[in-house]
Amino acid sequence: MLTLGVDRQETHYKWLVSAWGPTSRAHVVDYGEATSLEILYQQLILRDWPYEDRHRLRIGGTLIDCGYLPKEPCELSYRCLYQTQPRQVVLVCRGASGKLYQPFKMSTLGAGTTMPGLPNVLVDGDWTQTEIDKLLYELRPGQDGSLSLCAGSLDDHEALVKELVNDMPETKLDSSNHTRVRWNRPDEGHPNDFRDCWRYGYVAHLIRAGGQAVRPRVVQVVAPPTALTPARRGVVRPDGRPYLPR
Repeated sequence: MLTLGVDRQETHYKWLVSAWGPTSRAHVVDYGEATSLEILYQQLILRDWPYEDRHRLRIGGTLIDCGYLPKEPCELSYRCLYQTQPRQVVLVCRGASGKLYQPFKMSTLGAGTTMPGLPNVLVDGDWTQTEIDKLLYELRPGQDGSLSLCAGSLDDHEALVKELVNDMPETKLDSSNHTRVRWNRPDEGHPNDFRDCWRYGYVAHLIRAGGQAVRPRVVQVVAPPTALTPARRGVVRPDGRPYLPR
């Protein structure tokens, strides 16, 4: 299963495509920036992503942050859910204001919003932040639930890795002496938008999988094309014409 997580910035969008497989393993397939959602729609959501065996797959679920400047994300979500065939699962999301005690909660946009009644995904910050921390700091490559990156050098992925790790929990006591956890960037001068993109893709995969494990995929071996044996010179077709010039 492929998912797309998109984080809205003031002048552009950051995006990250993840692949999800059995045993909850995750793989970052690609990531980058785009100036508009239409570019992402045409170049990522409608794209056929190839497997090694030449078969292809489309993105199964997309979550787009709509907490800031929501008009364009809401319009694309409505278009994909209700105006395109086949229907595409493109949903808007925002961080939940309090603990949900689950990764996400489905809701709808209320009166006075950009598009009342549109499905809206509330993402639990603590749950999804803890999940990505587990992938980054506890699990080893190849383990169930582990995370891997598309091929590239450390230099290639430096910006991505810096953003993935630029969030950490800070525990404090509130006025009632209850423990509260807040997630803050250790490096205030560096963003962590790709981390948010991954969290949205993680929730998209949970929504699309319906609480079930992603099923193993049967690898379909594609035989290489068989070389055609040239017809011998002088051999003729049934109508008398030669297969090859004499």
